[in-house]
Amino acid sequence: MPDATMQQPHDLLLHELSRMYVFEQHNVETLTALAAEVDAAAARRPLEHHLKETREQLGLLEECFALLDARPQPVTVNAATGMKHDHAAFVKLGPAPALLTLYDLHAAAQVEHLEVAAYRGLIDGAAAGGLTEVVQRLRRILKQEEDSAKELEAAAKALGATARAAA
Repeated sequence: MPDATMQQPHDLLLHELSRMYVFEQHNVETLTALAAEVDAAAARRPLEHHLKETREQLGLLEECFALLDARPQPVTVNAATGMKHDHAAFVKLGPAPALLTLYDLHAAAQVEHLEVAAYRGLIDGAAAGGLTEVVQRLRRILKQEEDSAKELEAAAKALGATARAAA
């Protein structure tokens, strides 16, 4: 019989905060690898910028847990694992460096959109619970995620145009 610990909206909020905490930890690893992998400085800059922000976001999530007098729960985040497998499968195709860079930028932007949706849901849940200080921190993270998505998409668009012109 399943453990009956997921009974209240607060339980769900803690679970979803934990998922994003683990997801952001995975992102630190992934963004570090992608920044080292890309072949263009114009692609490396947004990845490194978001890596810095992701580390800050982990701190903001830790503040959320402290405000809730809770700790991150051990959770599995299959989305992070799946994206890592997708990347490895693409690398096995032997893409040209410019195409690998484009893939990496698009994949990073996809992650940002997933995060935007997740943080919007977390904000709704925290707001419904009257957790104003948690909402403030989550909104800060959301703004960073939205800005990162735009930055990564702009870099991909510019590098894609350059790649098409060179082909």
